[in-house]
Amino acid sequence: MRGPSTVNNVLNPVIQLSIARTILANERTLLSYLRGSVGCLLGGIGLIKFLDHPFYLLVGSLLLLVSVILFVLGVVRFRSTQQLVRNIDPADWLAVEERIGNRGLRVLSNSSDDLKG
Repeated sequence: MRGPSTVNNVLNPVIQLSIARTILANERTLLSYLRGSVGCLLGGIGLIKFLDHPFYLLVGSLLLLVSVILFVLGVVRFRSTQQLVRNIDPADWLAVEERIGNRGLRVLSNSSDDLKG
């Protein structure tokens, strides 16, 4: 163990970076869901609007349904992960620090040595 996870109610920088990475990964995941949803939406509208065949109407309608499902699923997952991150007690991040902290510090110290010479 390298030390306490908090000092004077301030989180260890390694833990702060872990939280920041988790939040950014959650946002990237939401954007991926939204990108997929918009793609399905545009594909469905294009099939319905420009191709006048019952099969394409069916496929376009299914794409519209998939678009709505992806949008709702992405927002629900984003909000649930966001709530999970907000509700984590800073003391619980000590487990994260113990698990990956030493390895992460070794990587950081090696990369700073590379920069020096």
